[in-house]
Amino acid sequence: MRRDAEERIAAAIQPARTVASDDTQTLIHELEVHRVELEMQNEELRRAQLEADESRDRYRDLYDFAPVGYFSWINTILSGV
Repeated sequence: MRRDAEERIAAAIQPARTVASDDTQTLIHELEVHRVELEMQNEELRRAQLEADESRDRYRDLYDFAPVGYFSWINTILSGV
């Protein structure tokens, strides 16, 4: 996959051109905005992962501390017997 991505980038590279100072500032600003957006997305993903872990742990505790009959009943349902 990386090789394919590199080939696409190489095919899309334009010849070097002179970039005006205003263009440079605009590009830098856009890159900073994207960087901050990615950091925000990463933080949101971390929070979602923590919530999922907490939920999994909570249900795991319910399952682990359930009576043996509950375990047998679930296995019967899952096996279709």
